Amino acid sequence: MSYVNRPVDDVINEPAGVSKAIDYHDRVRWGPIISGLVVALATQLILSALGAAIGASSIAGSGSPRTDAGGIGNGVGIWAVVSLFISLFVAGWVTARSCGPMNRSTAILNGAILWATTLAIGSWLLASGVTGAFGVVASNAGAIANQVQQGNVNRHLRKMVIPLAD
Repeated sequence: MSYVNRPVDDVINEPAGVSKAIDYHDRVRWGPIISGLVVALATQLILSALGAAIGASSIAGSGSPRTDAGGIGNGVGIWAVVSLFISLFVAGWVTARSCGPMNRSTAILNGAILWATTLAIGSWLLASGVTGAFGVVASNAGAIANQVQQGNVNRHLRKMVIPLAD
């Protein structure tokens, strides 16, 4: 990729036979931004799955998962931030490499738009997932309340807990 930052009045005579980089007049290129967005989401999903697998294997080997709950929460939070930055870095790199020849200010603008778009869509996806989870709980709240009133909850819990104790 070539970055070109030339003053407006600067006239450069290039020798014949040298290919000149195409100068784009549009400052925002949506094709590379969308490709970077897809790469960011895919990288984030892969890193989240990797973190979940490592976390699950560490819980399984600890003997008792209840004693390590505080450390797991801290680890999840740190890994979420680290994996977000890694995925946004990879996506920014893909966006910059696929934009073609441009100047630095245009590359920074495209990267900033990529970060903002990725964070907005990621927040929307997270909010949709949380809303969906609360919707499932709210739709089943009546059935849960009926089970509690009838006293069936303790019987179901005993069936679930007793096999785990063996």
